[in-house]
Amino acid sequence: MSTPPDNAGPGFPGRAGRQRPSDPFRTYRPRLIVGLGIGAALALLVGAAAAAAERPLAPLEWLGFGTALSLFCAAPWVVLRTGAVLVSVGLLLAGGVLSVFVPAYFAGGLEAPQVVWLLVIPLLCPLYFGSRATLIAGLLSLSAFAVLYGFEVSGRLPPPAVEPSEFSTFVNLSIAAVFVMVVSISTHRAIHRSHGSLLGLQRDLEVRSDALAESESRKSAIIDSAVTGLISADADDRIVECNPAACELLGYESDEVVGRTVSELMVPDGMRQAQAAAFHAALSRQATAVFSQPRELVALRKDGSQLPVEVTLQPVKGGGEAVFMAQLRDLSPQRDAEALARRREQQLQQAQKLEGVGRLAGGVAHDFNNLLTVIGGYSENIEGDPEASESVREQAGEITRAAERAATITRQMLAFSRGQNLDVGSADLRELLSNFESTIRSLVPAGIDLAFELADSAWPVRANETELERSLMNLVTNAVHAMPDGGRIEIATEYLEEESLRLHPSLDPGRFALLRVTDDGIGMTPEIRERAFEPFFTTKAIGEGTGLGLASVYGVVHQCGGHVELVSAPEQGTRVEIYLPISDEGQSRVVAVPEVPAPTLPTNFVLLVDDESGIRNLVSRRLRREGYRVVEAADAQEALALIAPQADDLALVISDVVMPNGSGPGLAASLRKERPDLPVIFMSGFAGGDVPDLMQDFQGAVFLAKPLRMDSLMDVVGRFLKPAPLPNAGEPVESPR
Repeated sequence: MSTPPDNAGPGFPGRAGRQRPSDPFRTYRPRLIVGLGIGAALALLVGAAAAAAERPLAPLEWLGFGTALSLFCAAPWVVLRTGAVLVSVGLLLAGGVLSVFVPAYFAGGLEAPQVVWLLVIPLLCPLYFGSRATLIAGLLSLSAFAVLYGFEVSGRLPPPAVEPSEFSTFVNLSIAAVFVMVVSISTHRAIHRSHGSLLGLQRDLEVRSDALAESESRKSAIIDSAVTGLISADADDRIVECNPAACELLGYESDEVVGRTVSELMVPDGMRQAQAAAFHAALSRQATAVFSQPRELVALRKDGSQLPVEVTLQPVKGGGEAVFMAQLRDLSPQRDAEALARRREQQLQQAQKLEGVGRLAGGVAHDFNNLLTVIGGYSENIEGDPEASESVREQAGEITRAAERAATITRQMLAFSRGQNLDVGSADLRELLSNFESTIRSLVPAGIDLAFELADSAWPVRANETELERSLMNLVTNAVHAMPDGGRIEIATEYLEEESLRLHPSLDPGRFALLRVTDDGIGMTPEIRERAFEPFFTTKAIGEGTGLGLASVYGVVHQCGGHVELVSAPEQGTRVEIYLPISDEGQSRVVAVPEVPAPTLPTNFVLLVDDESGIRNLVSRRLRREGYRVVEAADAQEALALIAPQADDLALVISDVVMPNGSGPGLAASLRKERPDLPVIFMSGFAGGDVPDLMQDFQGAVFLAKPLRMDSLMDVVGRFLKPAPLPNAGEPVESPR
């Protein structure tokens, strides 16, 4: 059988997808038409034969019977060849009405018993062939009634050839009744079967509905629990659904977002119209470039703030109106990470730059300390010389005081370069600031307000109290200079848990105390801020500052294992943040002069080693003047060669730490192999952070930082040796070479 055409009417097999599920005869209609066509043709033949046997038939009757027979035979052929059910039904109805109309015309018109079939045919059509066939049957029957009525009124009906009998009426009514009864029974059974099918279909639909509801619930749960923001919108860019993640991202409730356009939420005001036009143009062309490619936009939150987001549009395939899904990803963490990475890179570059400057400053400080030792030592000797005049001693005193001020500068340089022997221990930051408050207030003039905001916690921090106080004084002094017209300085503390990740990359994770000094002064330009920690860099007039204040703060804090942040902008003040690590030590680590027993050797023989001849001459003169015997050497190798013949008489070693041809610690280790209890005094103008380890390796040793005060050196020597002048004590010991 051929495929039904698309123009088949509703209720017929020609329009798949539009049939009514309650129609029980749709599948059987072609076979029903074939059966009705063949049955009607046979019945017409039998009826025509019976009528011809009873009386002679008129030519018009033969023509009507022949036409009806042709229509009955054509209906099965049409439905089998073309599948056109409505056409075949029309042929059957035309043949049926014609086969009723012709006998009724010759048997008395509307009074003929055959007219009953003009009522039965429209009655049965709705059950088997639908509303269109019923309409056709009804129109044909009404037309037949109207024609018969017109013939009867106009007197053009032929007289009946045979008078209608009661039996003929009885037979037609009985056959019609039986026919209606059979059709009704068939209809009932078909409807019953259809009802069973509908119940099965209903159960299947209920199962599918439950599965669909479960699927929808699962899908909604997945969408609602998704971390990514999801927004579905229609072709007009209007939001129809928004998951909780998107609502939280935008700061709205779901009902506040639905109905608004995506452009309204994602695009700044000046770009909305152009963006909307471009989107609709791309959507109308079905351009794929607008979809699947992430775009970075600015989302407007409910509170008016802007949020960088990445938006990816995905078309949602399905029937009905076009819909697309927008995926929103918050770019704030990524932007923060990128900013942190840039910040750390800048900090690392600055740290590397300052480290290079620090090495240079440390080298300069080392040589400068050696020179200051010579200058200060000789000025001390002149001051203590009773034969010098009062004027000379006064001038020597000025030289000594100038050397001490220069020594302060070298200490600041060494603090910056981390070459200073800084005693780092445990300090209570709150107690330190409370005790130091009166001193700080004395630095602040009357026109400036000084405020303290100290946290209640009292965590011990790694610091040197003296250097931390000096650093705080430097910061307050700088703040005062930045506010010539008055203002406010605030000193605050805060304790932070695991905050090192946002600080300098060199800091280890841990707990930190934050000391913050803030002023509302003139601030710094980016160029000045970048160089603020460099030694000798200053914006003050010549003679008003050394440029070592912030540099020394930087060095002191970094020696404590902390970090310094400087935040400033022109006319917006300056904030210096000092991060100090929390200390787990119970007390400060102090390099102290040990208590030594009285010497057991009856000797005052001293080995002096230093690569600077000026220092050797200065120290040896003072030692000999105090009654000690001295052997001088320029390096460790020379010292070992000179002392070898008289090593047993050696009572004390005074040595520089860093020298060519062997170090001071190496020399001391060689001598202590034979004399483990040999006293040692180390000197250095730049020993860095190695001093604590040095003191730990050489128990009983003492470290003295250059520049040296000769009186201080003699005090330490006197604790090891009691001078007992020997013959020729004031003369140099000759080298055994």
